[in-house]
Amino acid sequence: MANESTLDRHTTGLVFRAYTLELGPEGTSPFVISRPQLDSLFRNRPWPGMNIVISGPAGTGKSILALQNAIAEAGRIQYVTARGIPEKMLLQATPAWRGGELVSSLLNNLMRPIEADDIEATLAPLEGLLDLVITSATMIVIDDFDLLPRNNLSSLAERSSRLLRQLPDATVVIVTRDPPEVAAQALGARNALRLITSNHMVITPNELKQLSDVGAFAIASDDKINAAYESMGGWFEGIRHMLQAETLGTFMLDDYVLNDILTRESHDVQNIIFAMSRLPEFTHELVGYMLNSQGQDSAYTTTLFTHLPCLNSTQDPDAYYIPAPLRSSLDRLARIIGNQATIHELCRRAMQRHFDRSEYDKAKSIALTSNHVDQYLTNITPQCRSLALEERWREIRDLLVDIPTESLQQHEHLAFWYLMGLAYDANFRDLAHMRTVSVQQWEYSDDPMQRGRSLLMASWRYWSQSRPETTLALASEGFATLPASAWQERMMCAIQAENAARNLGDAAQITYWVQQNGEVRTSMALSREWWHINCGYHRLSYLAITGKMMHAREMARQSMSQTDPALPRARFRYPLLMAYIDIQRNDLDAARANLEYAQSCSNGKPTQWQIELAWGSYFLAKGELDLAREAIKAEDATGRSRSDIYFHRQRLLAEIEMKAGNGELAFDIITNWCAGDETWPKYFGEPNHFVVKARATAHLGALDDAIETAQYAINEATRRGHFAHAIAGYAVQAACYHHLGNQARRDLSIQRAIEIADGEPFEQVFFPFGEDVRLLLGRETPEAGERIVEKVDAPILTGREMELLEAAADGLSTREIADQLFISQSTVKNHMTSIFRKLGVNSRKEAIRLIFPRKQTR
Repeated sequence: MANESTLDRHTTGLVFRAYTLELGPEGTSPFVISRPQLDSLFRNRPWPGMNIVISGPAGTGKSILALQNAIAEAGRIQYVTARGIPEKMLLQATPAWRGGELVSSLLNNLMRPIEADDIEATLAPLEGLLDLVITSATMIVIDDFDLLPRNNLSSLAERSSRLLRQLPDATVVIVTRDPPEVAAQALGARNALRLITSNHMVITPNELKQLSDVGAFAIASDDKINAAYESMGGWFEGIRHMLQAETLGTFMLDDYVLNDILTRESHDVQNIIFAMSRLPEFTHELVGYMLNSQGQDSAYTTTLFTHLPCLNSTQDPDAYYIPAPLRSSLDRLARIIGNQATIHELCRRAMQRHFDRSEYDKAKSIALTSNHVDQYLTNITPQCRSLALEERWREIRDLLVDIPTESLQQHEHLAFWYLMGLAYDANFRDLAHMRTVSVQQWEYSDDPMQRGRSLLMASWRYWSQSRPETTLALASEGFATLPASAWQERMMCAIQAENAARNLGDAAQITYWVQQNGEVRTSMALSREWWHINCGYHRLSYLAITGKMMHAREMARQSMSQTDPALPRARFRYPLLMAYIDIQRNDLDAARANLEYAQSCSNGKPTQWQIELAWGSYFLAKGELDLAREAIKAEDATGRSRSDIYFHRQRLLAEIEMKAGNGELAFDIITNWCAGDETWPKYFGEPNHFVVKARATAHLGALDDAIETAQYAINEATRRGHFAHAIAGYAVQAACYHHLGNQARRDLSIQRAIEIADGEPFEQVFFPFGEDVRLLLGRETPEAGERIVEKVDAPILTGREMELLEAAADGLSTREIADQLFISQSTVKNHMTSIFRKLGVNSRKEAIRLIFPRKQTR
């Protein structure tokens, strides 16, 4: 087997040589690589005069395909190549036939510049072919056809194709990386022409197994072969060299890429190939733009794509990418023979091209893979500033995601805006890291913007931990530190300080920060979203906590109608507040409607958590405890990164277990699971830790301890002006005093709770243990020391009794109930007596209030 070097070191390029090839003595067949989809294109055809052009990128197996099929048909062929005989083929080379020598001479003539008076001399070998006797079995395989200058082929196309038509019995197979039309033009209109283009050359999954079976990939395992196939996308030579690299080193692939791809191109085009390898994706248009920037003809783009094994993008049908192993090889070679400055500039221009078209994701991808991150951040800053003014934080996050933290920190505005985007979507792992780095880097800065922002971010962290004192101090200092021109950040500080002051019940601080907030918000021409999310809602929630529920509900309805429909999160919290108010007043139909609307506005993890907790409260109020547990995702271990959400969930879970009669479990949840939590609720509808703990303590029979804990809740609520929590504390105390036999203290607690409610439709809060404590007013107390047992909504009434009581709740009289249920009036009265006995009540009104509290409010 011969495979001599074809590089003529005394000339400037490669030299074509001819070989006569036939089956080698080692075997009875060539090194067969079964390619069913391609082999079928050669067979069952009248071979004399049949001409074939095989085109495709480097390494797709074109040469092997041409040789194995040609020898299978002719037994002996003339092979003209500039690189030598493909390795691993069991072929024997003998001196070239005269016709093969003439063809190689012709091709070498075409390699040189041709003057007008050189045409006859250039085509002289072709004239010599006409003097030979050519049989029908003669086949000529011309490899490396793409080395021939196109302008030479074009200038001689008409003459050469006319001469070739005089060789009717010979079959010519041309192997090229150029578009097949180039070779087709040279062959002209000879009898028949078959084009096998690059889209046929990719190995199919079915062929991969056959190639493996015949040893095309040596002894590589199936897993490694499949992995290489996936990486190379069916690039045959790439698969083989990738597998060889595992044992022989990466230089095997690098040598192939250097000798078979790069050395065929000019230095300018080589640099473009290196730049392409650093782009995640590229299009014909972008590569043409890069060629033009280097003074090359953009028309060369088509040829360049045929020279490289580029794969189609799965995302964009017009985009391509270079397989990862080939990309790594090109990166290694670029460091040796590439012009780094030129490559860097080409990548920058490609990135800028995407910027000019507002294709920011593509520009960012190039920046990340080609070391242009700083340039990307500089270019994207104006766009992010515009988005920040419109509070479009999620869009900013998308523009900056995946950018290294250390790079973002060099652009402080972008780092801060990116944090806003992370917080908006609750990516707490990245948020915590970014916030920690930013605070550490800026907290001691002399720059008022940096230090002010660090104080603001620190205040947010403490607010999520329900630590209002520290939050107020940090937000106040941040407001004072920030420059007057930082309207947006100053508004955020003022809002945070106001919210913390409301949570603490500090009237003077509330008044001060309301004024500051209004002034800053007016200066920045109002906030479209942030203000509604973080201030408007908090003010109305605070209003409801102070006892003015229905006024807060109406204001929430009006505020919701004033928000921009394009900003659903600005609307989200208003129907959520209305739902909590509806739950408290036992209008569960209205609560469900508001929850469903709030859920339609939910667009991020924080809002999803909040809506889950609200649904849990709704199902708890309905007595559907399994649905309540499912709604709050009781098994979800949402971390202490948002401790306020975590403890809200645990308090609500304790309430659910109390409702189910699991008092000991409820006490364990509120004391052990919530160890260290003594934070005060921030929002209306959030369970009060001390009220829940008092109820759980009462379940265990420690009524004096429960009264003491409830008293703490009452004192704090009164001090803060959070009277809704005071009502809850008094209701717990009333039930405890009732079971201790202290009628006077019981009635005093009930009367105090009713006074604080002041006619507002508080309902749920008066049912600390499943029974309306207001009904205890004036009743006899049980024996002192009787343990409190939660009234569980179990089916203690029969189906007929429930049906009859529901009819009564709808306002039907005894006679109307009898007529509706087709029973006598005496039967109705007997059922009513049974209901009163089971429920421990004395009237129809009390029974309805216990079983159908919502209907009682109508």
